[in-house]
Amino acid sequence: MDWMALFKPFRLKPFFRSLLMMGVGLFLLVGQESHAEDETIPDDDPPSQSEEAPQSKASPLEYEVEILGAPDNELTSLLESASDAIKRQDRPPETHIVLERRLEGDETNLVRAMYSRGYLDAQVKGSMRADVDPIVLTFQVEAGTRYRFGDIQINITPGENAPEPPKPHELELNFGEPAVARTVLDAQSKLTSLIQKMGYPFVKPIPYLAYADRDKKLLNVVVGADPGPLVHLGAARLKGYGETNPDFLMTLIPWQPGEKYHPDILEKARQAMVGTGLFAMARVHLLKEPDPEKHLPVEIELKEKKHRTISSGMQFSTDKGVGGTLGWEHRNFNRSGEVVSLEGEAAVDGFGFTGSFGKPHFLRMDQKLIAAIDFNDEETEAFERTSLEASMGVERTFSPRLQISLGLSYRVVTILEGGELDDDSFGLVSLPARVLMDHSNDLLDPTSGWRLEISGGPYLETLENGVLFGKFQASHSRYIPIMKSPQIILATRLAGGFLSGAGREQLPADERFYVGGGGSLRGFGFQLAGPLDDELDPLGGASMLELNNEFRIGITDSIGMVLFVDAGRAYEDEIPDLTEELFIGAGAGVRYKTPIGPLRLDVGFPVNSREDVDDVVQFYVSLGQAF
Repeated sequence: MDWMALFKPFRLKPFFRSLLMMGVGLFLLVGQESHAEDETIPDDDPPSQSEEAPQSKASPLEYEVEILGAPDNELTSLLESASDAIKRQDRPPETHIVLERRLEGDETNLVRAMYSRGYLDAQVKGSMRADVDPIVLTFQVEAGTRYRFGDIQINITPGENAPEPPKPHELELNFGEPAVARTVLDAQSKLTSLIQKMGYPFVKPIPYLAYADRDKKLLNVVVGADPGPLVHLGAARLKGYGETNPDFLMTLIPWQPGEKYHPDILEKARQAMVGTGLFAMARVHLLKEPDPEKHLPVEIELKEKKHRTISSGMQFSTDKGVGGTLGWEHRNFNRSGEVVSLEGEAAVDGFGFTGSFGKPHFLRMDQKLIAAIDFNDEETEAFERTSLEASMGVERTFSPRLQISLGLSYRVVTILEGGELDDDSFGLVSLPARVLMDHSNDLLDPTSGWRLEISGGPYLETLENGVLFGKFQASHSRYIPIMKSPQIILATRLAGGFLSGAGREQLPADERFYVGGGGSLRGFGFQLAGPLDDELDPLGGASMLELNNEFRIGITDSIGMVLFVDAGRAYEDEIPDLTEELFIGAGAGVRYKTPIGPLRLDVGFPVNSREDVDDVVQFYVSLGQAF
């Protein structure tokens, strides 16, 4: 391309040619952005001949630096960061010659820094007062008028299927704005990115040109790019998929052969592969050799993870005793990303077993089929129960932060409540629904953001009394950073729930609401923060409220402590009676970070304890934050 053809309008007068040459030289310096941002400072001043062979060891020359005349504090800060003399102040030289060299070098450094902010007439005069202790280096700044952007040209190299150049405002280059070098560099980068998104993956930037109009105090700029060929995508070629069914992976490819290139399309393919959970790495890149249709194939290189996991865990609390879990999971059961998991749990109060199956991309890309079977045999202060439940549902991901699920469940349960001799049996059909919004920054240990979960649905009892009722609950958690060092996070949670359509006595005891224990109200025993019978056993409620607050304080990178206050209770009626006193627990805890979440030890005390009901202290040991 004939670059000088761009400047034919300026060839009418020799005066403009001189402006052009001067401006190009100036802005090449400006393009450095600033000495503060780009230059690497050596460990010490380069030695002169006299420094290479010193005759005697001299005392270091302590000095101070002052910068005068900058028009505002922002420019003063920039000049201070650009000054080598300031950066090396903790390494004072031993001779005046070296100090003078620092002074002279900074005259250039500070001028460059001001050029980068549009002060193209800037001058800096350095001086040194050696008759004082410490020595004073003074830089007198004359910034001059700040230049602004004038004429802006965006040039695209002509060629077959070459795109139209964008408008300057699309690159955030606007007439009259301060002529900051970084703005031009960013515009060059934005131009390249914009052309890539038009279907040109091999675009190359053309070095920008800048020339100053000193009379008008304007900087005229030319940015350009060579787009290269327009590219249409060919078929995807998979490598390293291992045991996984390649036909399943091909259903995740977000383009059809012949579709115009866009970098976001390739990124979506990478995210889809990683999102299966089957691969530790996915790389997506264009091949250079076109297929017979002159489309460029896309190679997707994968590295498989291990698909089978055995897990175990233990927990302890003074109200429930010791418990443990043992689980097995296969994340590629039928070679198409199906997840099969089995988990058993045992504790002093009973045992349980859960098996589940999940099939991704069920009927549509963003939907998952989930089926589960759950068995529990449990004895608590409130009831003894044996239950078996089968469920099936779909979970749809509307965005990375929003999931909604809907299912069908049937549960058979036998319950012995309150020391009665006869068991009650229930058969419950339900349509459970769940909405999860997760705007937190970490699944296991969030430090900012929030979460909202709403669940519930209708229930029909089929064996005992035929009652139809609804059960609904919601929980909102928020994580607020208070300090960075030491790290202090305020974590809060508000939860509530209610049953409607039937009295408490008509409902299975394990469908009522209970409050108390390590997962709800610390300091009070499991299920005990609510109505009690004559034997001081929990009855459960038709509604509940919980409020949790804790300060999470980082001690080291792996150890933290927690101060908490919890409040809440279960209520007899479906509408909470807010005149009833809330139970309040307080305490402290320790957290130890592990790769699978923080290990938690909490000690809780009941603030308003009840005689003969509440213990003086409760201990809780488990994996994961309380909420």
